[in-house]
Amino acid sequence: MSRIVLIRHGQASLGLRDYDRLSPNGVTQAELLGAALARRQVHPDVIVSGGQQRHDQTIEALMKTSGWEADIVPDTRWGEFDSMDVIAAHRPQYRNATLMKADLIMTFQPRKAFHDMYAAAISRWTSGRFDADYAETFPAFTRRVDEAFAAVRERAEGGTVVVVTSSAPMSWVATSLLRGGIETWNRLNGVTANTGVTWCSATPHDWRVDTVNEYSHLDGAGEGLITLR
Repeated sequence: MSRIVLIRHGQASLGLRDYDRLSPNGVTQAELLGAALARRQVHPDVIVSGGQQRHDQTIEALMKTSGWEADIVPDTRWGEFDSMDVIAAHRPQYRNATLMKADLIMTFQPRKAFHDMYAAAISRWTSGRFDADYAETFPAFTRRVDEAFAAVRERAEGGTVVVVTSSAPMSWVATSLLRGGIETWNRLNGVTANTGVTWCSATPHDWRVDTVNEYSHLDGAGEGLITLR
């Protein structure tokens, strides 16, 4: 049976200057997942990386505990969209990250303030009314993810491919297979856990999504290991 295993990277270094690397939590999450997949006898024929540092470091941790020896193939089409570009198009002054942090702190509810601001920025990006403002439009983002998934389907013929990617591409694949739209994607993207797994398999006529955002490997593993950011 042809199977594709989509994995969100481990927790990155949120709040630090170099976000694009795993936090200690992120390494632990990926190591736990690698061991869990090994117990489930998952042996990929190839591993595809979205090409960002947090993707590659997640693969390294997965391989440490899974015993996998598959080839690793980079494909930047599985990379995350540029969230800072999306935020800056909505609030141009936030091209200065220091100013953004200062504004959020002044609300005395910085997490809620960021969530509300980010939701508005995403709504603007996905609306299609302001495409000239973005380096990558939402349709361009979904098109590249569709192309990346098509390429992986070819690789998976008769075997298993693991893809380590980010929340938004992973959520778009699930949305497409479920025949959903932007609202579905937005909801999935907001709740996808670090090292959450979405399983896809081939049917005689098409591909289907079997599970979305599975993270049972983190159950009971310790406080703070289930993270969304």
